[in-house]
Amino acid sequence: MKDETNFRALVEQRRWSAQAFSAVWRRACQELDETPGAPAVGEVPLSERTFQRWMLGGLGTMPRGDYRCVLEHLFGMSAEELFGPVTPGADQGQARAGEPTA
Repeated sequence: MKDETNFRALVEQRRWSAQAFSAVWRRACQELDETPGAPAVGEVPLSERTFQRWMLGGLGTMPRGDYRCVLEHLFGMSAEELFGPVTPGADQGQARAGEPTA
């Protein structure tokens, strides 16, 4: 059974497929590199398997390093919030890198 997390809710709310999320992810990496004071992450590869694991929830450990930086930049939430239970009434973060809806 899938755990309902803020990450999953946000992705579904924005109707992002794995392919669409990958494009948003790449833009978020570029944004971080261009943001003064933000960590330079370069290209952080994101496999479809990682995306699917994140969608399923129930992670044993939180994403670390550059993955964590990109996720937190993209959604404006900590990794703990993203992969924690859905927060009722929350605006579910703010996608930053272009935010396509499909």
